[in-house]
Formats: sequence, structure tokens, C-alpha cells
Amino acid sequence: MMKSINTLPFLLFSFQLIAQSNLSIQVDQIQDLLNTVETGKLTFRQHLKLSSDGLLTYTLQQEDLKGKNNETIYHFSFSDIDINTVRSITHKDLIKVQLLVASKQKLIQVISNGGDQITYTNELSFYAKNSNNGNDLENAIKTLIPHAITLEEKRLSLTSYEDHLKWLLENITDIELPNKQVVQKLETDSKYKGHLTFNQSINIKNKSTSKLYKFNLATLNPNAIEFKISGNELGISIAIRRGIKGIKHIENGVQKNYTNTLKLYARSITNGKDLLKVLKAIIPLAEKAFNKHKPKITSAPEIISFLNKNVSVINTGEETLTQSLSLNKNVTTYQLVETDPDKSTEYEYRFNFADINANNIDYGTDKDRLFVILPAKKLVKFIKYYRDNEIQNYINSTKLYFNTIEDAIIAKKLLQDLAKLFEDNLSAQTHKSDSVNASVLEIKKHLSKVSIGEDSYDVFLELKDSKTNTLKLTTVFSNLKKSKETVLEFSLKDINDKNIEIVVSGKRVWVELHTKYLEKVIKVYVNGQIKPYAYKVVMEVKDIESARTITAIFKNIK
Repeated sequence: MMKSINTLPFLLFSFQLIAQSNLSIQVDQIQDLLNTVETGKLTFRQHLKLSSDGLLTYTLQQEDLKGKNNETIYHFSFSDIDINTVRSITHKDLIKVQLLVASKQKLIQVISNGGDQITYTNELSFYAKNSNNGNDLENAIKTLIPHAITLEEKRLSLTSYEDHLKWLLENITDIELPNKQVVQKLETDSKYKGHLTFNQSINIKNKSTSKLYKFNLATLNPNAIEFKISGNELGISIAIRRGIKGIKHIENGVQKNYTNTLKLYARSITNGKDLLKVLKAIIPLAEKAFNKHKPKITSAPEIISFLNKNVSVINTGEETLTQSLSLNKNVTTYQLVETDPDKSTEYEYRFNFADINANNIDYGTDKDRLFVILPAKKLVKFIKYYRDNEIQNYINSTKLYFNTIEDAIIAKKLLQDLAKLFEDNLSAQTHKSDSVNASVLEIKKHLSKVSIGEDSYDVFLELKDSKTNTLKLTTVFSNLKKSKETVLEFSLKDINDKNIEIVVSGKRVWVELHTKYLEKVIKVYVNGQIKPYAYKVVMEVKDIESARTITAIFKNIK
């Protein structure tokens, strides 16, 4: 049996040879139409030549009446010319055939002053000796442009992610400019698909600047990849989606702030256009390859373990961040230590992932830090926060820090999964009991002495009357200056189970129960003295989980 042979590469190569040959013939036809043109003061000599990379070299020699010559060389491609702008124009004693680059891009290289000056422009003109010659040139150029476009579209036959990546690694090379040398190299990373390290050294006279960028192709915005042409520099700018500053930037060995863009240099117009094309094409391929190799983790312990491996030590400019996560039932404890040359600061955050808004978990950057933010639902302040072992005010978000954009992207998804897991677990929990007495006993398990700085709250609950389901809540507040005992007596039948909530203020958290229609039917005693009736009960607790459990019991109490 004969082996099957893939003939596609051969056919593409054959097509390119034929198309290149046809283009060469058409260029020769245009060259035949480019005559020496004389005006009252100037003589123009023109020459057009096709190079192997598909670029045209148009040499224009201009001689004045004194015999002074001025030569200008243009490098361009007919595929970039807007066919609708090609026209013959008469200006005084000179007929020009106008060529304008589509979208006004400066894709025509202009070399003058014997090669000492290089600039880029978006237009050039051929010169005609008469109107008939001008019309012939116009028609020949308009005939050639579609063929040039087709040839350019077929020039690169890349298909896979690996094909595109190999081409980029081989075709981002050093650049020599009249006043600057750019040494640049792209390198891959074996850990994550799409991860690239871009090294760039810019040498101007005796000064050298070394830059290093780390990013992932999957995060790039294809619509933001564009030419950045200035003076004699043919650059290409790339940017991250959504404006996120996700490119790690190190300059002369010192980490700088994360950035959203970087600029690489092209060695020629053809090289620049190919870079633009390949960079745009590789993005969806890189995204697919990256997603395919993401870790498949589903359980909470596995997620926490993975995160700990990727957040343990984070190095920024002059700081080192040491992080760890641990689970205890429903509560996650996140510890962060920030160390710089002068000091070390410890932070601790305690929260339930069920309170985190999974939809708003996202990665971002703040100066030289890359993070994933964990915001609470409705931005309620349900995250307990310590600094150097001293409790601070409750907060509504916290951040995990990462070394690479890939770690942050993966962590975002895992943290979203974790939030949904805890949310499902919370929804599945029930707090129903057979009697009011059993419910009160369960609530009492979650009441304890609450200490906040010098202030303390001792809270006691008892069932005063089982027939009327009357409860007695005693709260003793004390500090170094004073103490106060508050007693509240209320019947469960007066409590609106739809208006029981967790309240956070500063460092404190309590459960608040409101009466039906906010009627003032709750007896109040302060230090043994009768006070006016009230419409709400305030029950001080030590943390959000205690408050959550007590709230659920009161809503389901029978």
C-alpha cells in the first residue's frame, strides 16, 4: 500500500513561486513605464525593483539645473497601497501618480542623505512624462495591487500554535539603526503554554538599558497589536486585554511597576507586517493551549494546596511577601507577611468563601504587585482583619499575590470554584430543632465573651418562660473606666423572622432582631433600672460565623 503524502505544503510553495513570478513580470511592466521626466527646473530618474521578500525598492534620483543630484530610496509593498487612491495628478509642469497606504499607516521606508537618514511615510509618487504615461502607470498599478495582496496573504503557511511560536522565536531579531542598537530575544517557558520572556537591550552611544518582560500570549488583545512608528524606528506595540497591567517589567535588574504594553522592533516592513500577522494569529491558539494544560482540581483541600504552592513566597521590587492559606471547617485563614529592608508586617484575614462574590473575583496589578482580589458579596464587611496580631476594623475584600500572570489566571478560576463550593455547602446547612429550648441551647454554644481591645462583652441568653417563649438576653459591657449591664426581655412571637440580620461596625459584629412592624414591645433594663421599651435586640458575638449560625437558628426557631 502506498503511503499518503501531504501535498499541501508543496502546493502552497508552488503557488508562491508562480505568484512571485507573475508579480515580478508586472513590476517589470511598471518599470518600463517609469521614464526619465524633465520639468523646467528638475530632472527625475526612476527605478523600480522587486526584492526576494516581496518588497519594492523605488529609487528616485532628482537633478537640478546645476547638476546637483539628490537620491531617495523607498521600500514598500504594493499590497499596502489603497487601490482607490491610486490616481494621476497634474501639478504645474509635473504629472504624478499618487500612491497612499491604506489607513494612513506609515509603511513606506524612506532612505535619504546617503543612508544616514531613515524615516517612514504613508505616501509616495511616481512621475509620468505625459498624461498617457500617467494613465498607463495608474492602470498597471491597479492591476498589480490585488495580486500583491494575494501573494502576501499566502506568504506564511503557519497552522499550529507551535508553528507560530517557532516563527516568532526565529524572526524577532536584533536591529541596527543609525543612532541606536536594539538587541532583542524572545524565549519560552516550559511550565505554561503561551508564557514568554522578552529580553531587550537598547544601546545608544555609551548608554545601555536592559529590559525584561514576562507575559502570556493568551492574555493579549489582538485588536491592540499595531505598528508604532516614530522617526527611523519601526516598532510594534502589544497590549493586554481589558487594559489590565499584566506584563511583568524588570529594568536593569530592578522590578518596575507592571505594565499593559511593550514595544518590539521590526527589521523591515515585511518583517513587521509578518510579526503583526503572526502575533494576532497566535493569540487564540495560545489561549487554547494554555486552557488545555490548566490543572483540573475540584475539592477545597486540593485548591488550597495548589494555591499555597503558588503564593508561598512572592518577590516584588524591594519586598518579599510570604503567604499561606488554611481551612478550619467553614473559615479560611489567610496569613500574609510583608518584609522589606526596614521592617516586617504581619496580616491575617479570616473569612468564609461563601461570603465572597465569585463573579467579581478577578486578577489585576497594583504597581509592582500582581494579585487576585476577593471581594465580599454586596461589599459587606465580613472579613475579619488583624495587623501585627491586633484586630482591625472588618473589611470587604482582600488580595492574594502571585509571581506570574498564569498563576493569577488559574487562581482566579479556582477561587471562583471555591466560593461556589462554600456557597453550596452553606445553602445545604439546616438549623431546625424540635423545640425552642433546644434552639436556645444551640444559640448559647455560639455566645461567649467578646474582647475588643480594652472593651469586653459578656453575653448570656436564657429561656425565661417556655409557655410564652420569652427570652432574656443579658449583656455586660466593661472596660477600664466603666461597666454596664443591659437586660432585654422579649417574646419570640414578636420577632419578625424576615428582619433578622448580621451587623458589622468597625471591629464589632452582632446579630440584630427586629420586632414585627418595629413595635416597641421589648423590655429594657440598664443596670437594674427600667428603660423605655425598644423594637430591636442586639446580640454581641465574636465573629461572622457565630452571627451567621445564630441568625439561621432564630429564623428557623419553632
